[in-house]
Amino acid sequence: MYNIKFLSKMESALKIKSRIEMLPDLFVENNEWIKRYDGYAKDIVSNKEKWSNMNIRIANPLYRYSSVSARNQRKYDLRFAGQSIGHVICKRDGNIILYGNKSNEEGNIKTFGKDLPILPKEGVAWNSKEASQFRSFFNDMNNKDINTKSPEHKLESRLLAEFAKGSSRDKALLNIQPVRLFDCFFQMPTPISASGHEIKYVNQSGGGIDILARCKHSDGSVHLCVMEVKDENEPNEPQAKAMEQALSYATFIASLLRNPQIGDNWWKIFGFNSKIPADNFLIDVITIMPQGITDEFEGTIELPALNTTLQASTLYFDNSAYAEGRFVFTGTFTNILKK
Repeated sequence: MYNIKFLSKMESALKIKSRIEMLPDLFVENNEWIKRYDGYAKDIVSNKEKWSNMNIRIANPLYRYSSVSARNQRKYDLRFAGQSIGHVICKRDGNIILYGNKSNEEGNIKTFGKDLPILPKEGVAWNSKEASQFRSFFNDMNNKDINTKSPEHKLESRLLAEFAKGSSRDKALLNIQPVRLFDCFFQMPTPISASGHEIKYVNQSGGGIDILARCKHSDGSVHLCVMEVKDENEPNEPQAKAMEQALSYATFIASLLRNPQIGDNWWKIFGFNSKIPADNFLIDVITIMPQGITDEFEGTIELPALNTTLQASTLYFDNSAYAEGRFVFTGTFTNILKK
């Protein structure tokens, strides 16, 4: 089994490229994921109609999230600024119930203040007065500067909301849309850990892709895009290290899609109506972080065994604009997207 180590100092682009090129063999050697992801896909496809019954209206600043692990439950995670504040369940009798996040109730009170409405353990009806007051509390808080538990999750949430905008009028980056699960934001799971000092196969406890999206290039072609989000850009966490993590996850996605047993289902789940290209296809791999001066990795990596090209590009946001509630992007990815 491969055990691909990061060294204490950032290595050359050639060595990063070499490690990524080894990864397809890792997914061949450890092939238990194939049966597991086949089951995930079949459940997602068969449950699509069941989830459509939960098409309730949730508006900014609240967003609904799902997960592959929740595919057989009619349950949404409800989040504000990336932090879970409760969940919504559609009961078998059709009633939709809102529950507070009891597992993190103290943390949410600490974050949002003692005036946070506390919902009873048994929950309340979605259309009830209590549920309306709960949602209104966060609507009123939307323009306040809230220090949530995870600044990175807050950044991810704001990026997802920005990319999900349908109108080009106030959208900072055009021709990009997040891939959704049951019309919810979600993190696509992988069977590898790549966020520490090594890349290793870890079965069901692997890392999740921060943002998986579809993007349209200037030539009109549409591609999958794997995005790794960082709220800092520091020498000990440089862009190149974040990019290696993103490239690792993208290599798994290529292995998933190129698998003849399960690739077609996942291609459709990712939002494509056409068949997977038989010829070499391209996956965009992006790091999103504040502007800074750290080691960078950009360029293309060919994966011949998967008939796939990974195109690594940068996307930086201006921290001052972000603090004002808006995004101003720079980086090579902005030149690839259709204007």
